[in-house]
Amino acid sequence: MVVFVASLAIAAAILFLLPEGPAKRPVRPSPSGVRNDTGEVLPDIRRRDAAGEKQEATPAGGMRVAVLIDDIGMDRGVVHELLKIGIPITFAVLPFAAHSSATASVLHENGREILLHLPMEPRHYPEEDPGKGALLLNMSNDDTRRQLAADLNVVPHISGVNNHMGSGFMENEEKVGIVMQELERRNLFFVDSRTTPNSKGRGAARQYGVRFASRDLFLDSTRDNADAFRTLLRLYDGQAKRPRRSALVIGHPYRETVQALKEVLPVLQKEGMEFVPVSSLVR
Repeated sequence: MVVFVASLAIAAAILFLLPEGPAKRPVRPSPSGVRNDTGEVLPDIRRRDAAGEKQEATPAGGMRVAVLIDDIGMDRGVVHELLKIGIPITFAVLPFAAHSSATASVLHENGREILLHLPMEPRHYPEEDPGKGALLLNMSNDDTRRQLAADLNVVPHISGVNNHMGSGFMENEEKVGIVMQELERRNLFFVDSRTTPNSKGRGAARQYGVRFASRDLFLDSTRDNADAFRTLLRLYDGQAKRPRRSALVIGHPYRETVQALKEVLPVLQKEGMEFVPVSSLVR
């Protein structure tokens, strides 16, 4: 009965999250999940045996999930919306954004964990602009250290750092090593956003003794709340060969993402999923 009620709650959340449009058809169950108003099948969190019979949902209890929201510091309103969700979301604050310092102070007052969202050069720089305070590959090592120190000092109350963009910078072992040396000196951890499959982050963190974690899932590769919802349900996937025991999910302060988080996280929490600050998953 508990599983059935939970499934109904999640199905209701799907209905609420799907984009509005003309002449919606009611959401109805299907053999492989739930169909939205365009006929697309969304995931079913209930497992099936070989005969197709529904079984109990995979227990979420014991699974630890950290939700990290990037690009904070430009819009204070979205931060207040996220704070209303009774879950320990971690916030990554950009340096030198309009409200960086003030927002970090508000988050600290509300007991939330804060990271510096450190801008780094992307592979397609300068067409892609990482913004003010970025670490660039053409900087000397001394200039890299000076810029890094300025970025770290401008956002108060941080416990760690993650990269903003950086698909080019994170592939450079020497440059990443400079960052890790400073983080080790300040006793800060690093979260690799994994904007490149060739990141040197893990190896450099190990070399310099920096606590480390890396992203498992991007919540909002597209700005679509149904897509964000599907990503969250992947955490609950009972058909996975190796069910996750922990996951680090990164999202952005889009309206669609915020709505998905507000609707889905409390449901998953009631099912026993444990939401933790990012620092709980670093090693």
